Amino acid sequence: MTPLKFFCFHQNNSGGMFVVNKKVTHYVIVEAADAAHANVLAQGLGIYFNGCNDGTDCECCGDRWYPVDGAGDPSPMIYREPADKAAKDSWFASPGSPVCYIYHFDGTKETILKPAKEAA
Repeated sequence: MTPLKFFCFHQNNSGGMFVVNKKVTHYVIVEAADAAHANVLAQGLGIYFNGCNDGTDCECCGDRWYPVDGAGDPSPMIYREPADKAAKDSWFASPGSPVCYIYHFDGTKETILKPAKEAA
C-alpha cells in the first residue's frame, strides 16, 4: 500500500464569511492515499468544488473550496507549517474556536483550536 499523506483544504471566505460547523472549518486536513482520494473523502465531509458554477458561492469572491493535487505532506501542514503552529497564528478565528479539523485515515478526528489569549 502507498504510504498515506495529508492534504489540506483551505476555505475561501466566499461571500464574506467562513462556514464553520462540526465537519468543516477554516482548514480541513484529510489523510489519504493520494490527492484524488483526499478530494473524494473531503466531499463526504461537505466540501464541494465549483461553487460559483453551481450558484452556491459568490462569483466576485470565488469558490469556497478547491480540489487538492500534488503528493501531499507526511504530517498535517498548513502553508508548509505544522498545523498547530499555523492555527496559533491565524488572524481570522476567535480565541478558543476551531481553526483546523484533521481527519485521520483510521476515522479519528483531531480539532485544532485558536489558543485563548494570554492574560497581560
